[in-house]
Amino acid sequence: MRSAAAALIAVGAMPTTPVSAMARRLWVLGCVFALAAGLPVTAAAAPAPPPATVTSVPGTELAAGWRTSTDRVVTTDGDATGLHVLAADRRTGYTWRTVASLGVPGSDVDQWIGNSCVTTSGRRAVVVYAPRQAANSEDGFHSGGVAAIIDLDTGAVTTLADGVSLAYYNPGCGVGEQAVLTQNLMRGNLYVSRLITVDATTATVTARVDVAGQITSAIPTASGVVAAQGDSLVAIGGSGRPVVLADQDAVPFRLGIDRDGAINYEVQTGDTVGLHRFAGTVDHVVGSAPARSVRLHTVAGTTYLTGPQATQVKVPSTWRTVAAAVDAEPSTDGLAVVTSATSGTEEAGDVHMTGASLDAQPIGVGLTVLDSGKRYAFTVQPGAATPAAVPPGNDTTDPDRVCAIPRNDPKIQSLQPTTQMAEWAADLAVQGALTESRPAGWNGSNLPAYTPQGLFPSHPLVGGGQVPAQIMLGVLAQESNMWQASPHVTDGESGNFEQGGFYGSGGVVFDNVDCGYGAAQVTTGMRKGETVYTQTQQIALTVDYAANVAAGLQVLQDKWNQLKQLGIVVNNGDPQYLENWWYALWAYNSGYHKLNDRTDPFSKSDAYGLGWSNNVANEDLAPDRGGFLDGTTTCLPKYQDPNGRCNDAKHPADWSYPERIIGFARHSLVRYDYVNGNYHDSFTTATWSQAPQLPPVGTFCQPAANQCDMTKIHKPGNFPSDHGSHCQRDDLACYWHTSATWQPNPATLGTQVLRYLPGAPEPAATHFYNPVCATAPLPSNALIVDDVPADVRTQNGCAKSWTNRGSLTFTFPADSTNHYPAKIDFHQLDTGFGGHFWFSHVWPAGEVTHRVTGTWTLNQQLNSWARVLVYVPDHGAETPQAAYTVGGTDSNTPPMRTVVEGNYLDAQRKPQPGSWHSLGAFHFTGTPSVTLSNIIPKSTGIEPGAMDIAWDAVAFQPLPGKPANQIVVLGDSYTGGEGAGDYDRASNHIASDGGVFDACHRSSHAWSRQASLPDSGSTIGARADALDPSLDYHITACSHSTTVGVGDTTGTGENNEGAQFDQGYLDANTTLVTLTIGGNDARFSELIEFCAKNSCPDAVMGSDPQDLAHYEPQLIRGYVVQQVSSVLTEIHNRAPNAKIVLMGYPVLMVSGEAPHETCTSIYGAKAIAWFADMAHEIDRDYEAMVASLRQQGQPVTYLSSLAAFQGKAACGPAPQINGLTLDRTHAEIPPFPLSQQSFHPMVEGAATYAGLLTDALKKGLP
Repeated sequence: MRSAAAALIAVGAMPTTPVSAMARRLWVLGCVFALAAGLPVTAAAAPAPPPATVTSVPGTELAAGWRTSTDRVVTTDGDATGLHVLAADRRTGYTWRTVASLGVPGSDVDQWIGNSCVTTSGRRAVVVYAPRQAANSEDGFHSGGVAAIIDLDTGAVTTLADGVSLAYYNPGCGVGEQAVLTQNLMRGNLYVSRLITVDATTATVTARVDVAGQITSAIPTASGVVAAQGDSLVAIGGSGRPVVLADQDAVPFRLGIDRDGAINYEVQTGDTVGLHRFAGTVDHVVGSAPARSVRLHTVAGTTYLTGPQATQVKVPSTWRTVAAAVDAEPSTDGLAVVTSATSGTEEAGDVHMTGASLDAQPIGVGLTVLDSGKRYAFTVQPGAATPAAVPPGNDTTDPDRVCAIPRNDPKIQSLQPTTQMAEWAADLAVQGALTESRPAGWNGSNLPAYTPQGLFPSHPLVGGGQVPAQIMLGVLAQESNMWQASPHVTDGESGNFEQGGFYGSGGVVFDNVDCGYGAAQVTTGMRKGETVYTQTQQIALTVDYAANVAAGLQVLQDKWNQLKQLGIVVNNGDPQYLENWWYALWAYNSGYHKLNDRTDPFSKSDAYGLGWSNNVANEDLAPDRGGFLDGTTTCLPKYQDPNGRCNDAKHPADWSYPERIIGFARHSLVRYDYVNGNYHDSFTTATWSQAPQLPPVGTFCQPAANQCDMTKIHKPGNFPSDHGSHCQRDDLACYWHTSATWQPNPATLGTQVLRYLPGAPEPAATHFYNPVCATAPLPSNALIVDDVPADVRTQNGCAKSWTNRGSLTFTFPADSTNHYPAKIDFHQLDTGFGGHFWFSHVWPAGEVTHRVTGTWTLNQQLNSWARVLVYVPDHGAETPQAAYTVGGTDSNTPPMRTVVEGNYLDAQRKPQPGSWHSLGAFHFTGTPSVTLSNIIPKSTGIEPGAMDIAWDAVAFQPLPGKPANQIVVLGDSYTGGEGAGDYDRASNHIASDGGVFDACHRSSHAWSRQASLPDSGSTIGARADALDPSLDYHITACSHSTTVGVGDTTGTGENNEGAQFDQGYLDANTTLVTLTIGGNDARFSELIEFCAKNSCPDAVMGSDPQDLAHYEPQLIRGYVVQQVSSVLTEIHNRAPNAKIVLMGYPVLMVSGEAPHETCTSIYGAKAIAWFADMAHEIDRDYEAMVASLRQQGQPVTYLSSLAAFQGKAACGPAPQINGLTLDRTHAEIPPFPLSQQSFHPMVEGAATYAGLLTDALKKGLP
């Protein structure tokens, strides 16, 4: 029966988002307008009051006409599940919604990043997104982004095929519904900027134009593309020949276009930023301000100037000024600004509370409404990323791989270090003291005994000294989030390694992979056939974070030595100072290009040195950027990390690689602590006497050194009349190979701070999840089939006390190229039963390309009855429809049995222990098998690829014969045990726990469990828990269930579980079926809420044709009785040998006197008497209906509960039914505002029901 206060909230479905092939390292990896135009609008007076925390802005605090306003705010934020596009409309009081979540479900990505712009109409957004790791490679930066057009009204997403740049200016929205996307590529020795114009209305590409040289900040106009090329503003037509519109002293950036066609942009020279407006053929200098104190934004065709200095600038009448943070995001009509949008975890990468799948992180949004100046704080729970079209695979490992060490090999699992362990490894490694002994077979591998720096000894630096610890830690932070294992693996667990692009781009494309492994993303020597490392070294740096750090340190040391030997140094060349590692970091990321090196695709015959992509003069890097992670003013304190940082980590591609490392060294990495449930700094920061002095933009741009000139703009050879970039080469090979000094005083440079000194013991691994090694409650004769062979061991592994009696094998269809891409979303963990399980994510029925199917097979035949049990681990198991198929049996039974997994953390973040679930008793006539795929029978409304499903162990319990009692319990909340408490976690969790909402509330005190059978004095529940050989018991009852939820096999059922008939437990062997049903069809829950607010039964509820006094009895006699009769008939059809017991509903409440007058005070005596009349009405009608069914030969019994509950109703002197209950459970359908436990039996009431059933069974059912 639905809870008494079940007022449902309709939730819009998330859009599906196709994702095109990710290039390179994707897988290789408003203010109210001022009264007069142009007048400034101030966001808030100082000092401002703290923001109000709301779900929407009250209409009383918005200006008149807000209900018809078209104003809209749009923002983005990314985590491990995707880049989330959020929008809020003024007409809804700026209630936030997730328009789309863009990413690849199941991928080993710790954070998705991206940029966006909104078209003139405010209807559409153009978004560029990619994994954070894509910004770590030159190819990934230039063309590793995915572009998507999003309809902000409907959520429809169209993904474009072209890989595009991750530069700060991409995409660029302009006139009308057009936008320009930039892609950078090499054509031979020529660097080319491809400008891709798209029509957002049709979500199609309308033009692709290739331009020689570097083009930045491109936007569409009515007459073509306008962009920056070097220090010039240029127009680019269909021929690709740039025409200079205006020359400047520095690079034009942050281009935008007004509705009147004027081009607005910034030019930064030194410490001043100039604000320009190009209208017609004339360039106007609007004004200037200190650098980084203001910023231009163009939103929906209007130009805004934001920043603390904005209102001090006299601007054109077509501009608007907003005194807010420089990176505040104005709304489409300028009536509000987003001052922050962050989960506070972007720098950390994302984690999942259960560790196995990744949850979308709550995003804190700060909003200022400009007509009132009031600030508001919102918390938005975004959806998980929508699925990519990634095909499945064939077996657990990849024999056709390119990279040296495979994923999904149970004997090659990577231990996930805590932040303390990672810092310990880095500190000791730089001191040459990482000599912790690893015994043979460490972490379940086949390695001999070793020490990390015995396998990977520290390389002495030329000239002496050592790598500063924070330089190494910064590299680990940037490369991998300091993760040795994938983001699916919690601290202290082992699983697959953190990889940078194992499968290539767009599925499995093994000819274009990045074989980065572990915390340092060691790539060199990690392809098959490469001999840089021995196989022992390759495996060690894969499974052991300490060995990986030692190997990564070698690479960094080698880069320093290479440059030092060439005489190329920074400042005074002393390695103790962090800034002096600028060149080595540059080379670590993108290499040092030698002359005529055939092994290097970027090698030239006339240029050598460090590549252009990390040159701070590169126009792809935001000219107005400050120090990485230095920003502290753009989000509310609630959403700041411990150092007050917010937004920089959302856009790491705005900075060069060395800038990012220095930023991490100064501020640390914020990462999630699983045990304590919070985020904190990951390592000790370096020390400076002042803020780090970063190289001025022209430091590495000198004509004589690398053909780069900050005073000139290049004229490409193909277009001698046109301008280009500061790099004076068509191929942008302005490689740097010269020493540089920008801080001659060593006292101002950063130095390391060591937390761990030589001899410090390795910090202990903390464990949030632990393996289960005991076999209880399985009986001693159980035949266990584990998911891996008995010799698989890891640090968390078990000393197995049982014999593995079979095997688990996986089968998948190959794709058209005979590769097996489903392994991209196939994972392992060293927890669960026996210390190992596999998991993937679920997809809807009919899906073929993502199918993963596992089959457990017993290693012997059975010609007898046996119970089949499956183990559901404490995490990595979320789906409410894990559909198992039992083979090798002749039982007259549906082939599929559904298990509700749903293992989530509770409100105190404690995981529910893993457990064995019975699929039932079967008569086997051969070799038993159990099959499970990641395809679920019915849609849950959750995005495909978002919920975990696990393959762990199964067990076969031989039985002496067919169980005499095979019981199936169906129905609604009165059967499930609502009101009695102690609910199974799988039926009591909310969507923010990481999966689907489920409030079925099946209680261990349900009356079917408290009842007894005639053959035993023990309760049915106790016997079921003990796996009594003579009993088979299953309960699928669910709160809120109607007759449709029980029997409609075309629907989903209730609470995202399958329809109860579909769950497969009714068959010819069933001996008893019990249920309550029909209360929700009679609308009892809605009546409880309605009558608390209205005069019943005289009122008319909703669209009823009559008042309740007349209509409700008709509904019960007609529709309800007909529906219940149909359910009972279908039960008989599916379980023809079962006795069926339909239990009746009691009188819910009585009129009471003090202290029991609550019901009377809320409902009144008349309504309470009418509720009692309706209980008697349904009782009489059920009695007559069952009598009719019995005359038709159906073995149905009706047990009235009215007499048994006499004097026990809510508000009576000895109640066994809950009254109005305010204490809410973990998961509730939002009520009014009562708990759905209201007006449901207590434990004592369930026992009264149990007594009715027990007595009837003892007397014998007809």
